[in-house]
Amino acid sequence: YVNTMIQAVNEFGTYMVITPKVAYVHAGKDDGVNKNCVSLLLLENEIQFGSFNTKPVIAIVVLGICDKEESQLLNIANILDIPENIELLKNSKNIESILSLHD
Repeated sequence: YVNTMIQAVNEFGTYMVITPKVAYVHAGKDDGVNKNCVSLLLLENEIQFGSFNTKPVIAIVVLGICDKEESQLLNIANILDIPENIELLKNSKNIESILSLHD
């Protein structure tokens, strides 16, 4: 499903930069996702995201959503929408400390 996400960025641009400086790339069951999953990449330096209409990004969230009804994965947007949390995440060492940022 990684190729599907890359293709979406190339084809549709940067619509997936939903919260400031954070891109949420995603794929679903039809793209080969077997179970709900999330990965977070915090970049040391800001990049220009996308192949056109670029936007500055410091974090990339990769979402694999197989079951939308059970998914709590989008709660990460609530965490990353707060700019101070990006700095806190850079110093986080485990998933529990990241998830504790959710109110």
